[in-house]
Amino acid sequence: MASDINAFSRLETKRQEQVPQALARLVVVALFIALWALLLVARIPMPRPFLVVLLLESAFFALYLQIVPRFPNVRSIEIAQGVMLAAEIVFHTAMVYFLGGLSWLGAFAYVFGLIFSNTFLDLRRGFVYTTGASLAFASVILLEATGAIPHYVFMAQGPERYTDPRFVTTTLIGGMGVFYSIYLWVNWVGFQLRQERDTAVRAQDGLLEARADLQRANEELEQRVRERTLELEAVNAALRENESRLRTVIENAPVVLFSVDREGIFTLSEGKGLESLGLSPGVAVGTSAFEMYAEVPEIVANIERALAGEAFSTTVELQDLAFETHYAPILDGSGEAGGVIGIATNVTERQHAEEALRRSEAILRGTIESTEDGMLVLGPQGALVHVNARFSEMWNMPDDVRASRSTQAYVDWSFKQVEDAEDVYARLRDAFLAGEEGFETLNLKDGRIIESYSRPLYHGSKVEGCVFSFRDVTQRKLAEETLRVSEAKFRTMAETVAAAVLILQGTNLVYVNSAAEELTGYSRDELVKMDFWDLVHPEYRELVRERGMARLRGADLPNSYEVKMVTKSGRERWVDLTAGLIDYEGKAGVLGTAFDITERKRAEEALREHANRDPLTGLLNRRAGIAALDERLHSARNEGRLFAVLVLDLDRFKSINDTFSHETGDNALLQFAQVVSDLVGDRGVVARLGGDEFEIGLDGFGIEEARSFADRIHTELRELHDAMPGDAVARFTVSIGIACSPDDADSLLQLGRLADKLMYQAKEAGGGRTRATGRTGREHAA
Repeated sequence: MASDINAFSRLETKRQEQVPQALARLVVVALFIALWALLLVARIPMPRPFLVVLLLESAFFALYLQIVPRFPNVRSIEIAQGVMLAAEIVFHTAMVYFLGGLSWLGAFAYVFGLIFSNTFLDLRRGFVYTTGASLAFASVILLEATGAIPHYVFMAQGPERYTDPRFVTTTLIGGMGVFYSIYLWVNWVGFQLRQERDTAVRAQDGLLEARADLQRANEELEQRVRERTLELEAVNAALRENESRLRTVIENAPVVLFSVDREGIFTLSEGKGLESLGLSPGVAVGTSAFEMYAEVPEIVANIERALAGEAFSTTVELQDLAFETHYAPILDGSGEAGGVIGIATNVTERQHAEEALRRSEAILRGTIESTEDGMLVLGPQGALVHVNARFSEMWNMPDDVRASRSTQAYVDWSFKQVEDAEDVYARLRDAFLAGEEGFETLNLKDGRIIESYSRPLYHGSKVEGCVFSFRDVTQRKLAEETLRVSEAKFRTMAETVAAAVLILQGTNLVYVNSAAEELTGYSRDELVKMDFWDLVHPEYRELVRERGMARLRGADLPNSYEVKMVTKSGRERWVDLTAGLIDYEGKAGVLGTAFDITERKRAEEALREHANRDPLTGLLNRRAGIAALDERLHSARNEGRLFAVLVLDLDRFKSINDTFSHETGDNALLQFAQVVSDLVGDRGVVARLGGDEFEIGLDGFGIEEARSFADRIHTELRELHDAMPGDAVARFTVSIGIACSPDDADSLLQLGRLADKLMYQAKEAGGGRTRATGRTGREHAA
């Protein structure tokens, strides 16, 4: 920071030096221009080129004054100053020439320029400037004396004056003497001034640096104070929060926190865990622990042991509960135990869980030992957890390697028998370290082929180990080799079958037949660039994935199963999918065949729908209706909603058939079914139990709501009959019984029986009525 301030100070100083120099030169040039104008007014001849040089010089210094303060660094200003001095020499030399040689005005211009410029220059730069001016002056004299340039005459003079060797010699010697004398004198004076200036500048730089250091120290101190204040505030807040948490933990933790004094008297008894013992917090304070637990000698002995100065943990059985308890003595100033503090945690459920875990481990070990696969289980850091007998048999494991129980010994012995062991081992190790599932085919030196499948063991989201399973697939691989030989035949056959044939390697489709194009709507070129999962309906992807992984693990699964696929146009197609492992073009793959069963599925759905529907009214029949009603009731009961069941029977329906015809009776049933279906909508279920008897389930309906609904049925029937022309129409009424869950009963069977009983009561009362039970239940005539 101090160096930045010093650099800025030098730059400002350098800029400030240039301003007075440029202004002074502008003033002098302005005086010369005024002198020229005065002489012109006095009719004393002056050369016009001299005026032009003065004007150019004034323009140059005016421009210099504008641009130099904008330069970004000291170096650029120093270069500009050198350019200015060189330009000044050029201007002064031009003045001497146009004033007719060494006239008094030209010499005055040179002398003034030397005095002024050397005031601002050090010895080296002043010497360079003086030498440049002397060389320019001498060059003009010599060029005019030799006639190399014409002598500029603006007043009558003797020409021999400029060609006389003595004049030229004395002019050169005199001019040089005057120039260098001025240089030495001015620089001596300027040296003294520069020393004083540099001393002042250094003092100023020191002050600026000291001020910057002081400011930086103050800022650092303020920052440390702020940070310390924030730390203290955070610590205080944490202390308050911890205090609050501790108080909350003591009051609500499912533990028992207690302390007793030297006499065994309870001084503290807190914690939510007391509830499991039938005690309240603080109730035991002031009571003797020795008396309270006199019948539990283990607790008395533990307290006495802690009072003797020992800290320990143990498990205590109390009221059929297990408590893991930690005892610690409370030491006084002399180091003696003045009491005991303890914490007890109910571990009953944990002990049960541990016992269940032990049983589960025993079952798992038995399962692992009974499988045909060789199993190797590794724990954290690759420690050997379990290996079954089949693994040792498969790898011809010597007794000393088995007895070592060393993971490295097992791995070294096994991989001695594997071709390309280093590459295979590296892949298995990488999968294990990455916590990923791995699959490898191991070619053994004795000709056998073993498939290895590895799967990580997780504890929460952390990988804690890995399970390796090995299966001898030598015979299967031989069969696959035979299959590869017949691959050409397979292709011919695949193109002729009606089923879609798909071959996958990974999830990429590598072969499809023409039937697959027809099934999916994609061309063969499109399919072989696609991912298989793009064809499987999203609802069935997990099923297909699980079956694929299970098949890799050797699980015994059905050969085929039904899934949905999605075509290029977005249509859903049902297929009967069969999948199996194959070796395709030297790589493992999956062969799938898919038969389009969409039309069969539609037919089956239509048959199921037909089987569930009453053929006359289209309502659910008795079997499907009762199942739907029971499902609705179960859902309502689980979610705490009301559910009403209505049993309905058409009054004197037999007389309609006898008076009119069975066709009229059927029309009456259709009319009634349409009325109740429109009224129920999606709020419930309507079913025809048989003949002229119907049952309705209404979700969220209590007795009053169900009664209002029954009234609407009576009203709709009357309005329907009134709108029918003529007198010879089948007019009928309906009797309705209502029962509601949970007030009347919980099961559909009980609700149906009660509603049926109430319906018959309504019918016996004259029909066209509704009868319900409960506080609001009463007979109501239509």
